[in-house]
This record gives sequence, C-alpha cells and structure tokens, in this order.
Amino acid sequence: MALGWLLLAIAGVWGAVFLLLKVTDTFFYPGVVQQLLVRAGVTLRLGYFSWDTPALNALIERGARKRSAFFAPWFAAGVYVGLLLMVAAVVLLLCNLWMYARAPTHEQGVDDLVLTPLVPGVNVHGANLVYLFLALFVSAVFHELGHAFAAALHHQPIQSVGTFLFFLYPGAYVSFEGDFEDLEAFKKLQIYCAGVYHNLVLAAFALLYFYAIAVFALPLYSTTEGVVIRSVDEGFADRLHRGDVLTSIGGCNVREIDWTECPFHYTVANEPTRRFKSSAGVCVDRKSLRGASKECCNDESLAMDRGGCFAKVGVDEERWTEGDVNVGCLDLKDTLSGGNVLCTSTSECSGEEQVCVVHVTQYAEHVVTALHTSGGEVVLFQGGPWLLHFHLQLSAYVPRYSWVPLGIPDEAKQLALFVASVSAALGLLNLAPALMLDGQHALAAYIDLFFPRTPYPTRLLYFRSVLYCGSALFVLNVVVSLFTLT
Repeated sequence: MALGWLLLAIAGVWGAVFLLLKVTDTFFYPGVVQQLLVRAGVTLRLGYFSWDTPALNALIERGARKRSAFFAPWFAAGVYVGLLLMVAAVVLLLCNLWMYARAPTHEQGVDDLVLTPLVPGVNVHGANLVYLFLALFVSAVFHELGHAFAAALHHQPIQSVGTFLFFLYPGAYVSFEGDFEDLEAFKKLQIYCAGVYHNLVLAAFALLYFYAIAVFALPLYSTTEGVVIRSVDEGFADRLHRGDVLTSIGGCNVREIDWTECPFHYTVANEPTRRFKSSAGVCVDRKSLRGASKECCNDESLAMDRGGCFAKVGVDEERWTEGDVNVGCLDLKDTLSGGNVLCTSTSECSGEEQVCVVHVTQYAEHVVTALHTSGGEVVLFQGGPWLLHFHLQLSAYVPRYSWVPLGIPDEAKQLALFVASVSAALGLLNLAPALMLDGQHALAAYIDLFFPRTPYPTRLLYFRSVLYCGSALFVLNVVVSLFTLT
C-alpha cells in the first residue's frame, strides 16, 4: 500500500510538471520553452529528465593526460580487477540461485539469498529513500567518471557528460564520439572496466569511512555515556524527551554494550508454559517476596497490572503453587527502580536476605522494560525491548556540548553504508557477461585479448555462447529476487 501511494505521488508530480511545460510552450510562449530546454542541454519527457553538457570535456581530458603517469598504471590494474569481478559476478549469481533452489521453503530461500533487490516501499523504508537515491547518484557519477578519464587517457574524444532522472531512478552517463574500434584490446578493457573499478574503490572508501566515523566524531560526541534520544513518539512524550540520555535498557548497560544488540538478548520465553520473563532481574528483599500476594501470578491474572508478578531467577514455573515463596506480586516501579541492583542470578545480590527476581507475564507485549536515564530516573515501558524501535529513535553518539546537533554521525554512517552497498553491487553485477551491461563489451575485449590468433568466427562463437548464458543467468536471478519480495 505504501509503495502504491509513493508511485502515485511520483507519477502525479511528473504529470503536473510535464503538463505545465506543455501548456506553457503551446499556448503562452509557443516554442520558447522547448528552445530554452535545448539550449540548456535539457531533455524532458513524461517520466524522464536529463541534462548534458560538453563544458566538462576539456577539463576531464586535460586532467587525464596531465596525470597520465598515475592514470596509466591505475587503469591497467583495473583490467585485472575487472577479470576477477567478472568471474566473481558469475559465481555470485550461480550461488544465489543455488541457495534459493536448495531451500526447503520459500521463506527459507528468501533468507538465504545472497542478492536482494532494494525496492522503495517494500524493503527500503521511506526514511531511507534519500540515502538510497544519493547512493545511486554518487555511484553512477563515479562510474561514468571512470569511463571518461580512461577514454581521455587514450585520446578518445568525449562528446558530453550528463545526469538523468528516470521516473525515480537517478543516474549519470558519458557520450563518446567513437566506439573505440581503433584501440587494442587491452586499452579497450581499461575503458570498459574503469566504471566498475571506480565503483569498487568508492565502496571501499565508503566502508572505511563507515567504521572511521566513530573516531572522527570523538571531539564532539561521546560513545561511553549511553544512548541519546533523537525522537520520541506520543506514547513517551510525557516521560522522555529529545536529548535525554539512557544508560540502561531492560537491564542492558548501554554504556558498555552496543544498544542495537540489547533488544535481541533481554527477553526470553519459557517453554512449555509460554510465560515471558525479563531476563534482566533485580535484587529484592527475600522477606518482601515471601510475604507478597501470589494472586497476580496465577494463569488468569498474569496480564500486567499495577502489581506485577515477579519470580526468583531459576524457579521451575511448572511447579508454582498458591503459596510459593519464590513468586510474588510486587509494585513494578518500586521494584524496577534504580535503587535496586540489577542481576542475572541471586549470587550477584548482597547477602542472604536478598534474592534476584525477574518480571513474568503470559504475553510478550506485557513484558516490562525499565529504561534508566543518566539523571537517575526510571521509565517503565510495557513491551519487550525489541519494540522500542517503534517508539524511540536512539543514537549511540551523545553530544559533548549543547550546541552540537543530534544524529549527524548516524546520518553519515547510514549514507556511507548505502553508498558502500549500492556501489559494490553496481561494480560487481555490472561486469557480469550479460546483454546491456559493461560486461558485454568487456567480454568481447577479454576474448580478443586472450585469443588474438583465433579466427574471428570462433571468437564470435565464444562471445555469443558466454554472453547468452550469462544473460539468461542474470535474468533468472532478477526474476527470483523479485519473486522473493512477493
């Protein structure tokens, strides 16, 4: 449904812009708008926009030839990297099909896939669309600049460079005046492989930047104080605020443990009773537990109430009795407050007069999670820690100063991760020996390079055989990957 509305909105914008320009060019300023678009190098059709210019040609050509001492071995290395990428692409496509075919169920096949298409509104959240499109655009620009500089190095004239937007997909392109037929195979390969070679280098730098952001952010952000709240939904608005720092989530010390791992480790279900327990416990007085009411701990009353059911860690729940001294109804907030020591076993409590207890409920959504702030306050959240993602947006980067904005390192990491993923995928798959990809041209050049004395008809047979098989393999992977999204 979200994807449908997104596509409808985009189609509406395209239609409105196209209609406005057509009406203006036809009725108000006949031919003027079209002339202005042509002079600016703009092509505009329904769902398609492009802009190209020859203004950068001279700059690229001078740069490539002036730095030829660097670019010559650089692009020569790209030929060998390209060969490895072509082989790797074929292996990856075969593995992707094999993993799906051997899976016992469709769901298992989806989980095992090596390649997953990124589809806005389906497996890419709307909040990440900006990152996705920026990554696509940056990757395309680097790809085409690689082709342009490699061609300029070998004195192949550039006609123009440009960018385009096809419906929702951004990209870039380079137009050449010739088809490189006068070049030897190795020089052709330098041009054909330069795009994916640059994509691979960009992905490596983006990944390096992703892991280095924590170091770059240290002067302005701390990563040892806890996690800071970037945004809060209405359910928490009266208890937590943007900028508050959490030090513990459900017993998970987020000053020492990556907070993204906490939601997956701190709630468990007991079989066969199906009772859920907060796996982070608290130390309470043994007498208070023994003397507490047991009413809220029976099967009919386990739904969370003001007085929550607590049980001693390690108690066999199948043997609970009406007067069991190891269970009791305690006040939730008092029990889970910061004054009580967090524990995972009774041995962690001080003295024999204390016992480690955990909250117990019959429903996962009733598990109580305690959020401890840096100010010493305790906020109780009804629901497992995994549900916090729907209510709070958290960051491990706590600003050291009040004037430092929240979330900048997180935004930078997200963008770097998208650039690394998209650029690596483009760099690898674009060199698969398939129709309409760089791999098609590179394959022909590799065959010419490795079999220079083989008659042309034989080389053509090699080329077509590999190309058609590679194209079928590529198309089959696309079909399977799209099928997994249904």
